[in-house]
Amino acid sequence: MSDSDLLRSLTGLAGPARDQAIAYYRGLPEPERIKIHKDQSAAFIRLRQENRNVPRSVLSYAAQVAAAMKHRALMESISRKKALDADQLEAIAEARINTIRGRRSAREGSNTRFLRLYLHLVDRLRNEGLSWREISNYIAKYHKKKISHTHIRNVCLQLGEALQIGQSEQLEYSE
Repeated sequence: MSDSDLLRSLTGLAGPARDQAIAYYRGLPEPERIKIHKDQSAAFIRLRQENRNVPRSVLSYAAQVAAAMKHRALMESISRKKALDADQLEAIAEARINTIRGRRSAREGSNTRFLRLYLHLVDRLRNEGLSWREISNYIAKYHKKKISHTHIRNVCLQLGEALQIGQSEQLEYSE
């Protein structure tokens, strides 16, 4: 029996449905993923006791899919006509809030990623006395990346607390 057939028998889901479960998991913020992993551990133990001859990798993946589907069903249970108690409603509300907050801060823009990688360069240029606008021009000329001087300043001041980039400027604006 192939791994795909084993997964189908363990989860009761076809390949596309398993892909949807993993895509759902991938779209969640980290706190919700951790909750799914807790459920995955319990599901893995249950599956392992019932299926001793199935490889652990297949069982682990099946448990991951099952936990993701369980979480998704819980999140969508309010839209169904199913009675829920106050604790369940509170847990669903908290999970939905975490999802919204997590999506907002989960993605970092390409310019911010670039600046994170080249933070040492910006630090060196600032220490040589270049302004934020001159650093923007330098990056555009030598790295072919157009980033506004204000974005460079904001990102580097956020990231640069550990490196003390623009410390005097940060003090001036905070007073």
